[in-house]
Amino acid sequence: MNGTYTIYALDEAGNQAVASFTVSHIFREKPDITLTAMPTDPTNSSVSVTVSVYAQHGIEVQKYDFGQHPLEYFATSGETLGSDPIEMKDNGWVSVYVRDYAGNEAVEYLEITNIDRDKPVIQLIGLDRMQIPRGGVFTDPGATAWDEQDGDLSAAIVVSGDVVNSNLSGTYQLEYRVADRAGNEADPVIRTVIVYSPSSNDSKTISPIRTNKPDESDKPDVTDEIEADEEELQPLNLTDIENHWAQEAMQQLSARGIISGYPDGTFRPDNPITRAEFLVMLMRLLGPEEEEAELAFVDREHIGSWAERAIAQALKLGIVQGYGDGSFRAHQQITRTEMSVMIARAIGLSEETVEHTRFEDDEDIPSWAKAAVEAMRKQEIIQGRGNNQFVPNASATRAEAAMIMLRIISIIES
Repeated sequence: MNGTYTIYALDEAGNQAVASFTVSHIFREKPDITLTAMPTDPTNSSVSVTVSVYAQHGIEVQKYDFGQHPLEYFATSGETLGSDPIEMKDNGWVSVYVRDYAGNEAVEYLEITNIDRDKPVIQLIGLDRMQIPRGGVFTDPGATAWDEQDGDLSAAIVVSGDVVNSNLSGTYQLEYRVADRAGNEADPVIRTVIVYSPSSNDSKTISPIRTNKPDESDKPDVTDEIEADEEELQPLNLTDIENHWAQEAMQQLSARGIISGYPDGTFRPDNPITRAEFLVMLMRLLGPEEEEAELAFVDREHIGSWAERAIAQALKLGIVQGYGDGSFRAHQQITRTEMSVMIARAIGLSEETVEHTRFEDDEDIPSWAKAAVEAMRKQEIIQGRGNNQFVPNASATRAEAAMIMLRIISIIES
């Protein structure tokens, strides 16, 4: 160690001597390394890491590398560090190594976590295509937005575009935009609002969906066209749908005769929908002319007379099947997986094999349903819930089923 040392010597003749010397060049203080990142807020660009080193006896070697590395690593590896900051293009660790002229070594680490290049996702609440009669009231159902880093950004959504004048017939477009703290902008989403004149005598033709099985080539591809005169379409007076987020969808479907209420005049939009109720809606939408299949389910007596024809037609068309025990379970709540498969069969979507869907909970979706679920996602008929979760075993409400039916109609009419 550093210090002053004294040496005493005595020879055989009795001569003595004393000498002193000082040691001051032993240095064991390690270099002090400080790493500073800029910026520290979320960013979709690179992050610069500035290196500041204090070494009492000068810097002999200065290196860096990405990742976490011990002192020994830099004996043979690492990049020479110059005067420029280190550029971090992605999140991760950086290691900086310094050795002074006395041979003292030090390594310092810094983790970068604020680089974010994932775009938020905007999800419309309600239909992307809405129709209201002239003189009616338009209320924007709004939208939700989710970002992997920032979470719920719904409150930050900016709506621009046309101002919907419900007293003036025409087509209006609303554009929804949002950006996260890192500056990533979501893909803009458009909602089209059509204000129509209830007194118009123009008729619109709705082409029903293909309901034939692939091997029934001798039959027509589609059912007869349904002429729906807007002047004659009058929604039922459902007593419990006013100000509901799906009010517009339920009114349009009731006007088309696709949905109906309970004997007490209610629709009960937030109640879970059953397998039987969903099939009745779907078959009213399809309007098939095919004969009915015989209902041979072991629980046939539990199928209400109001649903027998729809279930029999769906069975004939191969849209629905029973369970392995021979039951149909008409009053069981339908799952989002079951809805996807039934709709895919109904509209004749491709039955090609799909190994993975684009939903975050893909592993929870049964393999036999992945193709149908992915087809529903692409067509935007059944969409994901929060954080892009499909939630395959979750039930749906009667209001959600109404929205799904209107999306199918929207695809047909477009």
